[in-house]
Amino acid sequence: MREADTLRSLSVLASFNLATAPSPSLREYDDVLTLARQEGLTIYDGIYLWHAAQSRMTLATRHADLIDASHRVGSSVLDLR
Repeated sequence: MREADTLRSLSVLASFNLATAPSPSLREYDDVLTLARQEGLTIYDGIYLWHAAQSRMTLATRHADLIDASHRVGSSVLDLR
């Protein structure tokens, strides 16, 4: 990522009320794994998508596959590309 892109992305992110989320419980990981497999995502991206969907919060990402998956599951996403 170029420096100008980084600064633009950080500026956009700073305008949001960002929150962190706890890791899924062992029981919830089954849902995360299912979602990741259905959407062709890594477990890492699956967790981001699962959290966004569960919390009804906007997911901010530059990752095209995660953006596409967010649209498919009806989760709000901010495209930082």
